[in-house]
Amino acid sequence: MDPSTDDVKTLKVSELKAQLTSRGLPTNGIKSALQKRLIEALSGDGEEAKASEPAEGGIPVEVEVVEDEIDETTRYTGTVLKFLKRRGFGRIIPAGKTEEDKDDLVFVHWKQIQSDDAWPSLNDGQKVEYYLGKKGNPKDPKKAVFAAKVTLEGGVSVSHADTRDFPNRTTRFVGVVEFFDRRKGFGFIKPKEDFNFEDTDFLASKKGTIYVCREDINTADDVETSPSLKDEAEVEFALYKTTNEDGSIRWAAGDVTNVGGAALTADDFKVRQEGQKRKRTNKNKGKRGKKGQKGKKNQKFPKNKAFQFKGQTLIPMNMAQNQPQVFMMNGQPYMVMPQQFGGMNMGMMNMMGGQAGRPKKRRRKNKKNKNKGGNW
Repeated sequence: MDPSTDDVKTLKVSELKAQLTSRGLPTNGIKSALQKRLIEALSGDGEEAKASEPAEGGIPVEVEVVEDEIDETTRYTGTVLKFLKRRGFGRIIPAGKTEEDKDDLVFVHWKQIQSDDAWPSLNDGQKVEYYLGKKGNPKDPKKAVFAAKVTLEGGVSVSHADTRDFPNRTTRFVGVVEFFDRRKGFGFIKPKEDFNFEDTDFLASKKGTIYVCREDINTADDVETSPSLKDEAEVEFALYKTTNEDGSIRWAAGDVTNVGGAALTADDFKVRQEGQKRKRTNKNKGKRGKKGQKGKKNQKFPKNKAFQFKGQTLIPMNMAQNQPQVFMMNGQPYMVMPQQFGGMNMGMMNMMGGQAGRPKKRRRKNKKNKNKGGNW
Protein backbone atom coordinates (compact mmCIF):
# COMPACT_ATOMS: atom_id res chain seq x y z
CA MET A 1 0.00 0.00 0.00
CA ASP A 2 1.35 3.38 -0.99
CA PRO A 3 1.96 5.83 1.85
CA SER A 4 0.29 9.23 1.85
CA THR A 5 2.25 12.44 1.50
CA ASP A 6 2.00 13.06 5.25
CA ASP A 7 3.13 9.51 6.01
CA VAL A 8 6.33 10.00 4.01
CA LYS A 9 7.69 12.35 6.68
CA THR A 10 7.36 9.66 9.33
CA LEU A 11 9.17 6.92 7.36
CA LYS A 12 12.67 5.85 8.29
CA VAL A 13 15.53 6.03 5.81
CA SER A 14 15.37 2.27 5.18
CA GLU A 15 11.63 2.51 4.50
CA LEU A 16 12.10 5.46 2.18
CA LYS A 17 14.72 3.58 0.20
CA ALA A 18 12.47 0.51 -0.01
CA GLN A 19 9.64 2.64 -1.44
CA LEU A 20 11.97 4.29 -3.96
CA THR A 21 13.54 0.97 -4.99
CA SER A 22 10.10 -0.52 -5.67
CA ARG A 23 9.47 2.37 -8.07
CA GLY A 24 12.85 2.11 -9.77
CA LEU A 25 14.00 5.45 -8.38
CA PRO A 26 17.52 6.29 -7.11
CA THR A 27 18.13 5.86 -3.39
CA ASN A 28 21.14 8.08 -2.92
CA GLY A 29 21.09 11.28 -0.90
CA ILE A 30 20.15 12.46 2.57
CA LYS A 31 16.79 11.79 4.20
CA SER A 32 15.17 15.07 3.10
CA ALA A 33 16.14 14.38 -0.52
CA LEU A 34 14.64 10.88 -0.33
CA GLN A 35 11.41 12.31 1.09
CA LYS A 36 11.11 14.87 -1.72
CA ARG A 37 11.78 12.23 -4.36
CA LEU A 38 9.12 9.90 -2.96
CA ILE A 39 6.55 12.70 -2.54
CA GLU A 40 7.04 13.69 -6.18
CA ALA A 41 6.64 10.08 -7.26
CA LEU A 42 3.42 9.75 -5.24
CA SER A 43 2.03 12.99 -6.66
CA GLY A 44 2.71 11.77 -10.18
CA ASP A 45 4.27 14.99 -11.44
CA GLY A 46 7.93 14.37 -10.57
CA GLU A 47 10.68 12.98 -12.72
CA GLU A 48 12.96 10.21 -11.58
CA ALA A 49 16.11 12.27 -11.80
CA LYS A 50 14.82 15.50 -10.28
CA ALA A 51 14.10 16.90 -6.85
CA SER A 52 12.74 20.29 -5.93
CA GLU A 53 14.97 22.65 -3.97
CA PRO A 54 14.30 26.28 -3.01
CA ALA A 55 16.30 28.89 -4.86
CA GLU A 56 17.18 32.40 -3.79
CA GLY A 57 14.15 34.42 -2.89
CA GLY A 58 12.18 31.29 -1.97
CA ILE A 59 11.25 30.41 -5.57
CA PRO A 60 11.34 26.62 -6.05
CA VAL A 61 13.45 25.36 -8.93
CA GLU A 62 14.11 21.93 -10.33
CA VAL A 63 17.59 20.62 -9.57
CA GLU A 64 18.75 17.54 -11.37
CA VAL A 65 19.80 14.66 -9.14
CA VAL A 66 22.71 12.96 -10.88
CA GLU A 67 23.90 9.51 -9.86
CA ASP A 68 27.56 8.97 -8.97
CA GLU A 69 29.53 7.45 -11.83
CA ILE A 70 32.36 4.91 -11.52
CA ASP A 71 34.67 4.25 -14.46
CA GLU A 72 35.71 0.60 -14.19
CA THR A 73 37.71 0.55 -17.44
CA THR A 74 40.96 1.50 -15.70
CA ARG A 75 42.33 0.28 -12.39
CA TYR A 76 44.69 2.70 -10.61
CA THR A 77 47.30 2.23 -7.88
CA GLY A 78 48.43 4.61 -5.19
CA THR A 79 49.61 5.13 -1.63
CA VAL A 80 47.46 6.27 1.28
CA LEU A 81 48.70 9.71 2.32
CA LYS A 82 46.43 10.14 5.32
CA PHE A 83 43.30 8.40 6.54
CA LEU A 84 41.30 9.68 9.52
CA LYS A 85 39.80 6.49 10.92
CA ARG A 86 37.36 8.17 13.30
CA ARG A 87 36.04 10.50 10.59
CA GLY A 88 36.08 7.84 7.87
CA PHE A 89 37.90 9.55 5.01
CA GLY A 90 41.34 10.40 3.68
CA ARG A 91 43.51 11.02 0.61
CA ILE A 92 45.44 8.78 -1.78
CA ILE A 93 48.60 9.72 -3.70
CA PRO A 94 48.29 8.31 -7.24
CA ALA A 95 51.25 6.33 -8.58
CA GLY A 96 53.80 8.67 -10.18
CA LYS A 97 52.73 11.62 -8.00
CA THR A 98 53.93 12.94 -4.65
CA GLU A 99 52.14 14.49 -1.69
CA GLU A 100 53.30 17.87 -2.99
CA ASP A 101 50.97 17.42 -5.99
CA LYS A 102 47.96 18.44 -3.94
CA ASP A 103 45.66 18.91 -6.95
CA ASP A 104 46.18 15.26 -7.92
CA LEU A 105 45.36 13.72 -4.53
CA VAL A 106 42.29 11.46 -4.63
CA PHE A 107 39.59 11.55 -1.95
CA VAL A 108 38.65 8.20 -0.39
CA HIS A 109 35.62 7.44 1.80
CA TRP A 110 35.16 4.47 4.09
CA LYS A 111 32.09 3.32 2.17
CA GLN A 112 34.25 2.66 -0.89
CA ILE A 113 36.70 0.39 0.97
CA GLN A 114 36.15 -3.27 0.12
CA SER A 115 36.20 -4.91 3.54
CA ASP A 116 34.25 -7.18 5.86
CA ASP A 117 35.17 -5.01 8.85
CA ALA A 118 32.32 -3.23 10.62
CA TRP A 119 34.19 0.06 10.25
CA PRO A 120 36.56 -0.16 7.24
CA SER A 121 39.70 1.96 7.31
CA LEU A 122 43.11 2.35 5.68
CA ASN A 123 46.57 2.76 7.14
CA ASP A 124 48.84 5.66 6.24
CA GLY A 125 51.44 4.54 3.67
CA GLN A 126 49.39 1.53 2.59
CA LYS A 127 49.50 0.50 -1.11
CA VAL A 128 46.01 0.31 -2.64
CA GLU A 129 44.16 -0.17 -5.91
CA TYR A 130 41.02 1.68 -6.98
CA TYR A 131 38.77 2.91 -9.77
CA LEU A 132 37.97 6.57 -10.22
CA GLY A 133 34.47 7.78 -9.47
CA LYS A 134 32.76 11.10 -10.04
CA LYS A 135 30.08 12.47 -7.75
CA GLY A 136 26.88 13.59 -9.41
CA ASN A 137 26.18 16.58 -7.15
CA PRO A 138 29.37 17.30 -5.19
CA LYS A 139 29.08 19.77 -2.33
CA ASP A 140 32.86 20.03 -2.10
CA PRO A 141 34.78 20.33 -5.41
CA LYS A 142 37.77 18.62 -3.78
CA LYS A 143 35.63 15.51 -3.31
CA ALA A 144 34.07 15.52 -6.79
CA VAL A 145 36.51 12.79 -7.89
CA PHE A 146 36.88 9.88 -5.48
CA ALA A 147 38.53 6.48 -5.19
CA ALA A 148 35.98 3.71 -5.77
CA LYS A 149 36.01 0.02 -4.81
CA VAL A 150 39.31 0.36 -2.98
CA THR A 151 41.34 -2.79 -2.26
CA LEU A 152 44.89 -3.71 -1.38
CA GLU A 153 47.34 -4.61 -4.15
CA GLY A 154 46.16 -7.57 -6.19
CA GLY A 155 42.52 -6.94 -5.35
CA VAL A 156 42.86 -8.22 -1.77
CA SER A 157 40.10 -7.12 0.56
CA VAL A 158 41.11 -4.69 3.29
CA SER A 159 41.03 -6.20 6.78
CA HIS A 160 42.38 -5.27 10.19
CA ALA A 161 42.96 -7.72 13.01
CA ASP A 162 40.65 -7.24 16.00
CA THR A 163 42.93 -6.46 18.95
CA ARG A 164 40.17 -5.71 21.43
CA ASP A 165 40.23 -7.74 24.65
CA PHE A 166 36.69 -8.94 25.47
CA PRO A 167 36.65 -10.93 28.74
CA ASN A 168 33.13 -12.18 27.89
CA ARG A 169 31.70 -10.84 24.63
CA THR A 170 28.33 -12.54 25.10
CA THR A 171 27.59 -10.61 28.30
CA ARG A 172 25.62 -7.50 27.39
CA PHE A 173 24.84 -4.36 29.37
CA VAL A 174 22.50 -1.38 28.99
CA GLY A 175 23.70 2.18 29.39
CA VAL A 176 22.83 5.80 28.70
CA VAL A 177 24.92 7.94 26.36
CA GLU A 178 26.31 10.67 28.56
CA PHE A 179 28.06 12.54 25.75
CA PHE A 180 29.17 11.91 22.15
CA ASP A 181 31.25 14.19 19.94
CA ARG A 182 29.79 13.74 16.46
CA ARG A 183 32.78 15.29 14.69
CA LYS A 184 35.58 13.56 16.61
CA GLY A 185 33.73 10.27 16.84
CA PHE A 186 33.93 9.34 20.51
CA GLY A 187 32.06 9.77 23.77
CA PHE A 188 31.14 8.16 27.09
CA ILE A 189 28.38 5.92 28.39
CA LYS A 190 27.24 5.51 31.96
CA PRO A 191 25.46 2.37 33.19
CA LYS A 192 21.69 2.54 33.41
CA GLU A 193 21.93 0.48 36.60
CA ASP A 194 24.83 -0.47 38.88
CA PHE A 195 26.60 -3.72 38.00
CA ASN A 196 29.85 -5.56 38.64
CA PHE A 197 31.98 -7.06 35.87
CA GLU A 198 35.43 -8.60 36.16
CA ASP A 199 35.70 -7.47 39.80
CA THR A 200 35.00 -3.89 38.75
CA ASP A 201 32.02 -1.87 39.96
CA PHE A 202 30.24 0.21 37.32
CA LEU A 203 27.99 2.78 38.99
CA ALA A 204 25.12 4.62 37.35
CA SER A 205 25.92 7.65 39.47
CA LYS A 206 29.51 7.88 38.22
CA LYS A 207 30.13 9.81 35.00
CA GLY A 208 32.56 9.03 32.21
CA THR A 209 33.14 5.41 33.22
CA ILE A 210 32.74 3.67 29.83
CA TYR A 211 34.46 4.98 26.70
CA VAL A 212 32.79 4.52 23.30
CA CYS A 213 34.13 5.26 19.82
CA ARG A 214 32.57 5.37 16.37
CA GLU A 215 34.10 2.14 15.10
CA ASP A 216 32.38 0.16 17.87
CA ILE A 217 28.88 1.14 16.74
CA ASN A 218 27.00 -1.58 14.82
CA THR A 219 25.10 -0.03 11.90
CA ALA A 220 22.54 -1.27 9.39
CA ASP A 221 23.73 -2.27 5.91
CA ASP A 222 22.08 0.71 4.19
CA VAL A 223 23.82 3.32 6.37
CA GLU A 224 25.93 5.70 4.25
CA THR A 225 26.86 8.30 6.86
CA SER A 226 29.33 8.16 9.73
CA PRO A 227 27.63 6.66 12.80
CA SER A 228 27.18 8.60 16.02
CA LEU A 229 25.13 8.38 19.21
CA LYS A 230 22.46 10.73 20.51
CA ASP A 231 23.02 12.16 23.97
CA GLU A 232 20.80 10.50 26.60
CA ALA A 233 19.99 7.60 24.24
CA GLU A 234 19.84 4.10 25.71
CA VAL A 235 22.16 1.55 24.08
CA GLU A 236 23.27 -2.02 24.59
CA PHE A 237 26.91 -3.13 24.50
CA ALA A 238 29.61 -5.58 25.51
CA LEU A 239 32.70 -4.51 27.45
CA TYR A 240 36.34 -4.76 26.43
CA LYS A 241 39.42 -3.34 28.09
CA THR A 242 42.44 -1.44 26.87
CA THR A 243 45.66 -0.52 28.65
CA ASN A 244 46.70 3.11 28.98
CA GLU A 245 50.30 4.30 28.73
CA ASP A 246 50.56 4.48 32.52
CA GLY A 247 49.48 0.85 32.81
CA SER A 248 45.95 1.56 34.04
CA ILE A 249 42.95 -0.25 32.57
CA ARG A 250 40.24 1.59 30.65
CA TRP A 251 36.91 -0.04 29.87
CA ALA A 252 35.20 0.61 26.55
CA ALA A 253 31.88 -0.32 24.95
CA GLY A 254 31.99 -2.67 21.97
CA ASP A 255 29.33 -4.09 19.63
CA VAL A 256 27.08 -1.12 20.46
CA THR A 257 23.46 -1.56 19.34
CA ASN A 258 20.01 -0.37 20.22
CA VAL A 259 18.51 -2.00 23.30
CA GLY A 260 17.47 -5.45 22.14
CA GLY A 261 20.37 -5.93 19.73
CA ALA A 262 19.10 -4.14 16.60
CA ALA A 263 21.75 -2.29 14.59
CA LEU A 264 21.57 1.51 14.55
CA THR A 265 20.16 3.32 11.53
CA ALA A 266 20.67 6.90 10.35
CA ASP A 267 17.57 7.89 12.36
CA ASP A 268 19.40 6.87 15.54
CA PHE A 269 22.41 9.08 14.85
CA LYS A 270 23.11 12.41 16.42
CA VAL A 271 22.41 15.25 14.01
CA ARG A 272 24.11 18.60 13.87
CA GLN A 273 21.87 21.50 14.82
CA GLU A 274 21.83 24.34 12.33
CA GLY A 275 23.43 27.51 13.61
CA GLN A 276 25.03 25.74 16.56
CA LYS A 277 28.38 27.28 17.48
CA ARG A 278 31.07 25.97 19.73
CA LYS A 279 31.43 27.89 22.96
CA ARG A 280 34.77 29.53 23.54
CA THR A 281 36.10 30.21 26.99
CA ASN A 282 38.75 32.67 28.09
CA LYS A 283 41.26 30.78 30.21
CA ASN A 284 42.53 34.03 31.76
CA LYS A 285 39.07 35.29 32.66
CA GLY A 286 38.81 36.18 36.34
CA LYS A 287 42.54 36.13 37.05
CA ARG A 288 43.65 38.96 39.30
CA GLY A 289 46.92 40.58 40.18
CA LYS A 290 48.40 41.12 43.63
CA LYS A 291 46.03 43.99 44.44
CA GLY A 292 42.93 42.18 43.20
CA GLN A 293 42.63 44.19 39.98
CA LYS A 294 42.00 42.27 36.79
CA GLY A 295 44.77 42.44 34.26
CA LYS A 296 47.08 44.55 36.48
CA LYS A 297 49.53 41.81 37.36
CA ASN A 298 53.02 42.43 35.95
CA GLN A 299 51.74 45.44 34.00
CA LYS A 300 54.03 46.62 31.22
CA PHE A 301 53.67 49.90 29.39
CA PRO A 302 52.87 49.38 25.71
CA LYS A 303 55.40 50.62 23.23
CA ASN A 304 54.34 53.72 21.27
CA LYS A 305 50.72 53.40 22.43
CA ALA A 306 48.60 55.52 24.77
CA PHE A 307 48.00 53.95 28.19
CA GLN A 308 46.51 54.70 31.61
CA PHE A 309 48.91 55.26 34.48
CA LYS A 310 47.86 56.53 37.95
CA GLY A 311 44.67 58.00 36.53
CA GLN A 312 46.42 59.82 33.66
CA THR A 313 46.46 59.07 29.93
CA LEU A 314 50.08 58.94 28.75
CA ILE A 315 51.42 58.83 25.20
CA PRO A 316 55.02 57.52 25.37
CA MET A 317 57.66 58.70 22.91
CA ASN A 318 61.35 58.07 22.48
CA MET A 319 62.93 60.31 25.15
CA ALA A 320 66.42 59.13 24.21
CA GLN A 321 66.12 60.96 20.91
CA ASN A 322 65.07 64.23 22.57
CA GLN A 323 61.38 63.53 21.85
CA PRO A 324 58.54 64.88 24.03
CA GLN A 325 56.14 62.86 26.17
CA VAL A 326 52.46 63.82 26.14
CA PHE A 327 49.92 63.12 28.90
CA MET A 328 46.42 64.33 29.82
CA MET A 329 45.61 66.25 32.99
CA ASN A 330 42.14 67.60 33.80
CA GLY A 331 41.12 67.12 30.18
CA GLN A 332 44.12 69.15 28.91
CA PRO A 333 47.03 67.60 26.94
CA TYR A 334 50.49 68.45 28.26
CA MET A 335 53.90 67.82 26.77
CA VAL A 336 56.97 67.04 28.88
CA MET A 337 60.19 68.11 27.16
CA PRO A 338 63.65 66.84 28.09
CA GLN A 339 65.96 69.72 29.06
CA GLN A 340 69.02 70.19 26.96
CA PHE A 341 71.31 70.62 29.93
CA GLY A 342 69.36 69.26 32.86
CA GLY A 343 69.74 65.49 32.68
CA MET A 344 66.63 64.05 34.32
CA ASN A 345 64.94 67.45 34.88
CA MET A 346 62.12 68.14 32.46
CA GLY A 347 60.02 71.16 31.59
CA MET A 348 56.31 71.15 30.82
CA MET A 349 54.49 72.85 28.01
CA ASN A 350 50.71 73.24 27.69
CA MET A 351 49.94 72.05 24.16
CA MET A 352 46.68 73.93 24.08
CA GLY A 353 48.10 77.36 24.89
CA GLY A 354 51.75 76.84 24.11
CA GLN A 355 52.76 78.11 27.59
CA ALA A 356 55.08 76.44 30.00
CA GLY A 357 54.22 75.53 33.55
CA ARG A 358 51.07 74.49 35.34
CA PRO A 359 47.46 75.41 34.44
CA LYS A 360 46.73 79.13 34.44
CA LYS A 361 45.01 79.35 37.86
CA ARG A 362 47.83 77.63 39.67
CA ARG A 363 50.40 79.54 37.65
CA ARG A 364 48.95 82.90 38.81
CA LYS A 365 48.93 81.71 42.38
CA ASN A 366 52.57 80.73 42.14
CA LYS A 367 53.39 84.12 40.59
CA LYS A 368 51.99 86.01 43.65
CA ASN A 369 53.95 83.80 46.03
CA LYS A 370 57.09 83.45 43.93
CA ASN A 371 59.29 84.64 46.80
CA LYS A 372 57.91 82.09 49.27
CA GLY A 373 59.49 79.02 47.74
CA GLY A 374 62.11 77.70 45.38
CA ASN A 375 61.80 77.16 41.69
CA TRP A 376 59.30 74.48 40.61
